[in-house]
Amino acid sequence: LRIERAGQTGRVYVTFDGSDPRAEGGAARGHDAGTGMDVNVTASMVVRARTLDNNEWSALHELSFTVVPTLPIEIHEVVTDNETGLLDEAGEREDWIEIWNKSPLPFPIGGYHLSDNFRQPTKWRFPAGTVVPPGGTIIVFADEQPSQGPLHASFKLSKDGEEIGLFDPAGNLIDGRQFGPQLTDVAFGRLAGGTGWFALLDPTPGRPNRPAPCGHIPYAGAGLLRPGFSLRGEGTVMPSERMTLRLADAAPNSALGFAIGLEPASMDIAMLGTVLVTPAFVLPGVADAEGKATFVLPLPNNPALRDLTIYTQALAVSGTTGALSAAVASRVCP
Repeated sequence: LRIERAGQTGRVYVTFDGSDPRAEGGAARGHDAGTGMDVNVTASMVVRARTLDNNEWSALHELSFTVVPTLPIEIHEVVTDNETGLLDEAGEREDWIEIWNKSPLPFPIGGYHLSDNFRQPTKWRFPAGTVVPPGGTIIVFADEQPSQGPLHASFKLSKDGEEIGLFDPAGNLIDGRQFGPQLTDVAFGRLAGGTGWFALLDPTPGRPNRPAPCGHIPYAGAGLLRPGFSLRGEGTVMPSERMTLRLADAAPNSALGFAIGLEPASMDIAMLGTVLVTPAFVLPGVADAEGKATFVLPLPNNPALRDLTIYTQALAVSGTTGALSAAVASRVCP
């Protein structure tokens, strides 16, 4: 924050406790900032400033800052239309919200809030004593049935789109997003360790959104209901072996490019879809007459590959038309 004198003369006085720089009787108090000063805002505060010029005070200028400390919890995964997935304690399939604790210590979340309306931050409160385990998750069912258990919220989510927010006990937003229409049994969330939002084609309730050891997670763009065609991982991923992915539903006999990288991406391109991989390199391929292809990436016998996540996406081009597939996050066995 930069505070500067508006005119050519006078001295600026600043306070950070909400008091007026002009004390009773007209004396100055607070910090003498001269012609101006830089303020590093690291905590919640009320900043007030006036200029004193020839025993005359300027009008009062005031700014309030609320600083919410960085917390290790986040909204990690959300399903808004659960028809075949996770069951709650009553044997019902309800909307659900997963909270992930990124830290190695338990996080007491009792007193925090979830809401589907940013203007009503305290809509539902985590019960006292609720703890998110270190590196783990908890699931809240958004079913408007709090009588069914301590982690049943008093609201439902709309598959047609709305918003979801996580708030601290004072009602300050910690994490949240607005979302558009969602597909049945498809989650939106973050890939573990990432910051962007994606559509998770195979929801992973109860664990961080990264492939299980030697596994794969297919994902798509969060704002794109359906990718142009599918890409799925197959089998295990081991150093010195081959990573296999199956492509389907591309244009028959289309030319393919398989992008391989170590970081996800999220960039929408008109008429193509969403770029979901930051490519380190691209390998060519060709779809068969049914729009299918098998992509095989041999992995060297290198210990540095263990526990590495590899991101893959395909581009199919047929004539002057192109389309991007869903992507796959593939974890090499640790």
